[in-house]
Amino acid sequence: MTTRRATKKPRQSSKPAAATPAHSPEQAQAALAAGRFREAIEHFKALSRTGPPALWQEGLGLAYRGRALELEAKGMSKEALTIWDNRQQACPGLVPDPRHLALLLRHGRVAPALAAYRHLVNTGDAAPLTEARARFAASFLIDDLPAGFSEDPVFADDPLIRDTPTARAALAAYCAGGDEEVGRQLKAIPFRSPYRDLATLLKALIGLRDDPVASGKLVERVPADSPFAPLAKAIRLGLQPDEDLTKALGEVGEPVRDFVMTLRGWPDRRRQLWRELHRLGDNPNSSQWIALLRRYRGLLGASWLRHQVRALAAADFPRPLPAPLLAELTPFDRTLGAALIGEKTTPPRAFFGFWKDVMAAIVPPGSKPAPGSEDALRLALIQRRLGENPNLLKSTIRSWVEGELATSLELDPDYLPGHLLLIGHYRRHGRLREARPMLERLLQRWPEDAEILNEALDLALAGNAFKKAAGLAKRILDRDPINRRAKQSLFQAHLAHARKQIAKSRFDLARKELEQADGWAEGAASQARVELLRGIIAWLHGKHDKEAMSQACAALGGGITGRLALALEAERLRFSPQILLKETGLLPLPTPDREDLLAYCRALRNLVEEADFKPKLIWQPFHAPVHKAAKLDLDAADFETVCETLRQIGLAELRLEYANAALRRWPAKPLFVVHKFEARAALGKPGMDTWTQMRHLEDALVQARAEGDQRTAHRIEELLGLSGAWDPGEDFEDEEDFYDEGDDDDLPAELANMDPAVFINLLRNLMGPEFKKLEKALGGKDVLGGLRELIDAGDLPDLPPDLIKFLRQPSNPPKPQAGPQIKPQPKPRREPAPRRARQPLADPDDETPSGQLDLF
Repeated sequence: MTTRRATKKPRQSSKPAAATPAHSPEQAQAALAAGRFREAIEHFKALSRTGPPALWQEGLGLAYRGRALELEAKGMSKEALTIWDNRQQACPGLVPDPRHLALLLRHGRVAPALAAYRHLVNTGDAAPLTEARARFAASFLIDDLPAGFSEDPVFADDPLIRDTPTARAALAAYCAGGDEEVGRQLKAIPFRSPYRDLATLLKALIGLRDDPVASGKLVERVPADSPFAPLAKAIRLGLQPDEDLTKALGEVGEPVRDFVMTLRGWPDRRRQLWRELHRLGDNPNSSQWIALLRRYRGLLGASWLRHQVRALAAADFPRPLPAPLLAELTPFDRTLGAALIGEKTTPPRAFFGFWKDVMAAIVPPGSKPAPGSEDALRLALIQRRLGENPNLLKSTIRSWVEGELATSLELDPDYLPGHLLLIGHYRRHGRLREARPMLERLLQRWPEDAEILNEALDLALAGNAFKKAAGLAKRILDRDPINRRAKQSLFQAHLAHARKQIAKSRFDLARKELEQADGWAEGAASQARVELLRGIIAWLHGKHDKEAMSQACAALGGGITGRLALALEAERLRFSPQILLKETGLLPLPTPDREDLLAYCRALRNLVEEADFKPKLIWQPFHAPVHKAAKLDLDAADFETVCETLRQIGLAELRLEYANAALRRWPAKPLFVVHKFEARAALGKPGMDTWTQMRHLEDALVQARAEGDQRTAHRIEELLGLSGAWDPGEDFEDEEDFYDEGDDDDLPAELANMDPAVFINLLRNLMGPEFKKLEKALGGKDVLGGLRELIDAGDLPDLPPDLIKFLRQPSNPPKPQAGPQIKPQPKPRREPAPRRARQPLADPDDETPSGQLDLF
């Protein structure tokens, strides 16, 4: 018996099938405008089945054209040609496109190309015909004219027939190096010739050696859609500087690359070098570089090769250098590398010694090169480098640096910036007596030099020689009437002289100086400073022009910034800033907003730069408003500006307030942890001696390194004593004294003799709220005993060693028995070892000369 298998009928969908969207002209035009050419072709083809040609033919032609150009740009010329053919079949009423004709010639389909060109000639449509001729010209320049074209009487007077032989002759003359013949042939090519862009480019090429700028302008005349645009692009590439050209050559094809290399005159050896560099990629290692440099040593030159070897060694630091690079380094390279890297990694005295080693390697100690010789100039260059290093000039070996600068002037006496460097250094450090005779000698040798006159002006102002400064400023302005520096210095000189006369109560002379200053004032701020001094003179005579003073302060920034300017003038004249502000009606001071606070900080930093003026009372009136401004909604950069300014002028209390405010916004931010710590230390509050503060600094150091903030990390390292810096003035009797830090078995007396109750109280103060948690965890009774148990179990590894030793002592140490007290014998004083002489210059064959950083 057979059973019929039940067949399940397909379930009918309850939803109707989606209808095919209609093709509307609006949809077709939208797709065309958006560059969706394939979609536009579908829309216009659908419209062609039902609508008249006027509705779809032009749009379909544009869509086909856009799609063909897309494919051609991708290098798919065969596919693009198919699209062009489809366009011609679907839209027979459209004018043939010149791009289609050019593609037909490129693929050898000459007959349809000529037929389409003949159609353009017969219709006389100027724009497509001109473009088609230009595209045919680019093809005919290389290939011979087709027989059907040159023999057709329709084309007898065609510009292509007329100008192609001339253009080909001009190109052949250029390739043969006959620039004069090129010029003669180009004169025979009319302006409206299909070869016009070629003629422009040939003119640029023959003028490239004499005037590359003019040639570049000629190349820019060729439009981007010209058939000769690829040649223009190649020439433009050849005009690039070497540093840009090296990379750009890797982004073009081999024919363009060979053309550009030929244009630049590269020999075969240099072309081969470029190809090897290109194969190495963007980040070759040191061994690959050295292998390449060795192969091309003769081409690159010994001097350039030596420079690159040193640069590779410095770039690899602190990684160990590979053997090929080590083999190329000379002993002098190692010494020089130690000095260059030591500037960034070692204290001032250390890298000063490294540079002295470099100088000893150039000229052996005891010998002196002739002034102006090559060795003398090299030594002078190093000495000036030391003199320009701010860390050296701020250290205790500043006198050594000054000696090196003075020696550099003997070695290179004709180098004027070296003289000015030392004079400026003396001026900034108040050593005017040493600077003046040097400057006089310079003025005798170069009396009209502007830099020397400017330095003489600064020196006169530093010495309060205001009349001399005014004369020098006028002398400079006679030679350079628009010298703003001289104008400002002359203005400052008259103001300073006016203050001097006010202090002597010679108000008539002060008014004359203020009139002179008013004539050199530039801007409202400068005029306001003059008005402040006039107002002070009036105040001293019992006349209070509050309105004028208020307007002058407003012109100088308003708020506390403008009032600071008045307070500064008061203190310069040894008046009380508080009294002057009060009697001029400028108290109480307003709470500054953000802009006013930052302007106030800028004014304070400018004040710090005035080495001859150290205000004492000026801060008092401004303390309260600046304190209130700590509650402003400032960003991190603003807080940093304020904290750094307060650090420079030594206002530790306000600095601590702003550091705390910043840390409330950005907890544990390393920079503000540093400001808080330094401010607390300046105020005498617990600082480096507390373990909690040290841990905060250590955490901040880790965070600063993680964030890449090397500047803050270095500051923290100095605070923690981790930077390797030492006091340059400190000396030691011998090497053992330097490293002797005491016997590890000796417990400091402060801990050894401390009563346990006192220790517990100290621990409570240091730990704060955490002590209660510790006390609760230990049972609330014998905290000291509980800590000792934890120490024995190894559960408190972070405590200082001295504290651990103290905790490991028995709780009830036995009392000493009565008896004679024997005083401990003092340790015998170690006889001082004789100072070691400076190590002689290392043998050139040594791998690592003594006294030098082991960098390699």
